[in-house]
Amino acid sequence: MGKESTIRTKFQVGDSVWRIRNMRAEQTNVCRLNINITSKGVEVVYYIANSLGETSILESNIFATKQELLESL
Repeated sequence: MGKESTIRTKFQVGDSVWRIRNMRAEQTNVCRLNINITSKGVEVVYYIANSLGETSILESNIFATKQELLESL
């Protein structure tokens, strides 16, 4: 019998998030995510919408609200 684990992500596909882009706060949406499990732990990479389609960003660089983003600076 194998071990079972639950991975909880900060955001889900479709969620609206905030990030810094070109020194400005920008709101965008999560398009998809990639979960990497290694011997060092779990890394969550989000893919967010942009003018070219989508781009990857680490969970630590996106925020649920503009206020959370500003407080992180």
